[in-house]
Amino acid sequence: MQNEDRPLLVKKAHGSIWTRSRLLAALVAPYLIVIGLGYRSWQGRLVSVGYLWALIGFLALRFAFIPSNQLVTPEAKLRQLSDNVVAAVVLCVRAAAVAAAIFAGFYFFLYLQDVYDIVKNRHVKTIVGHLTSIHYNAFTWWCLTDVWVRTDGSLQAYQLFFYPTPIQEDSDYVMHVLPRSSAILSLERCPSR
Repeated sequence: MQNEDRPLLVKKAHGSIWTRSRLLAALVAPYLIVIGLGYRSWQGRLVSVGYLWALIGFLALRFAFIPSNQLVTPEAKLRQLSDNVVAAVVLCVRAAAVAAAIFAGFYFFLYLQDVYDIVKNRHVKTIVGHLTSIHYNAFTWWCLTDVWVRTDGSLQAYQLFFYPTPIQEDSDYVMHVLPRSSAILSLERCPSR
């Protein structure tokens, strides 16, 4: 009996490793895009930001509509609880996935409008601003940094994606930005005055 179960266990372990490998590759891909298209260029970051929003939206929709027996596998410990508990957990996961899909879809729509403007006008909006503060947390440090920029007396929040090198607060920068989605595509420090 154990010999018959062994190929099934090997198949499940192989499938689990394959799924983790694909997820890791999907998460590393934006950095590879940025590095491949030039670390300082705005084009690589433009592609990787679109990739990130599309990936988040796709994964959220996948979890929202995945069959419940794949969402909570039959051998999971959660299946040992009552059917009401399992149904409540599945409902909460689906609701969170739908919320994430709506959130990512909204930002992906704004991103597409910015890309359309770049193609139509044949240039990226460039601003000069004073970087007042930088915020990131333990969850988003690898991909997202919130940056506050003061331009012409107004303070605006921008998102800086996939920029692991340190940037300095209280410094002036020339930035290529996506105005609708509030994303910074590239930073270049202004010469000292």
